[in-house]
Amino acid sequence: MDARISSALFFQQGLSGIQTAQTGMARAMQEISSGKRELSPALDPVVSTTVTSLEQSVSRLTQYQRNADAANARLGQTENALQGMTEVISRARELAIEFNKSTHDAVSRGVLRNEFGQLRDQMRALLNTQDERGEYIFAGSKVTTQPYPPGNPQTYAGDGLALNVQVAEGRTLQVGQVFSDPVNPDEIKTFLNTLDALATGTEPVANEADLTPMLAALDKAVTLRAQVGNAMNAVSLARTDNEGELYGYTTTLSALRDTDYASAITQLNQQTLLLQATQSTLAKVQGLSLFNVI
Repeated sequence: MDARISSALFFQQGLSGIQTAQTGMARAMQEISSGKRELSPALDPVVSTTVTSLEQSVSRLTQYQRNADAANARLGQTENALQGMTEVISRARELAIEFNKSTHDAVSRGVLRNEFGQLRDQMRALLNTQDERGEYIFAGSKVTTQPYPPGNPQTYAGDGLALNVQVAEGRTLQVGQVFSDPVNPDEIKTFLNTLDALATGTEPVANEADLTPMLAALDKAVTLRAQVGNAMNAVSLARTDNEGELYGYTTTLSALRDTDYASAITQLNQQTLLLQATQSTLAKVQGLSLFNVI
């Protein structure tokens, strides 16, 4: 009876050893063929936890890079729009000075008024610039609302709240520029009103009061261009820092997740030898008659 129990227990342990060896072989072959280690809390809780943490860091930094790309594109559009505005404002000043010359008659002044109207429309179009998603870049947070609708007096339909985006750990940048106050008079609205008055003839001549808002609008555009330039530099620095961190994290992840081929092949050979030895032992024992043992 004792022999029977010992024999049964032996076979059970042998079969368990075969299953363990087969599992080890399968895991080693999978790691060799896929190039990735099998990671789980059960197999290696420390490495598994580290990998999860690193993957979260990579995901966060990747999102920051996407934010930085979007911010850079928006700031680039803003820079182009502001460049166009400075040109419009500068031309308006030149035209206002020319408009006052006594050499002009009604016909030539009519031509100048027509150009004032064109400059007004160009300025308004630049202030209503939309990004690739169709959002108005000078509308504050009301990105789906046209900020400068046609009309005199000029109104501002935005909300004056600048948009901010996180481009790196602990770094948030302003990417939405605000020109106007939703309620109070400001340089840009006054400038558009002046252009409209000169274009329609409600302003018979361009006096000092007309030049003042032009200078103020130019100063505002130049100041915003400087801010945009600083923001673009900050985005570039953030991207560089993110890339450095991403490289470190991905390199560490690769070392933890990628297959160590030498180790995997050694493990496969060991498990193969163990399987063969266990099978051989069981075969020999199976050849013995239980009656001979009794």
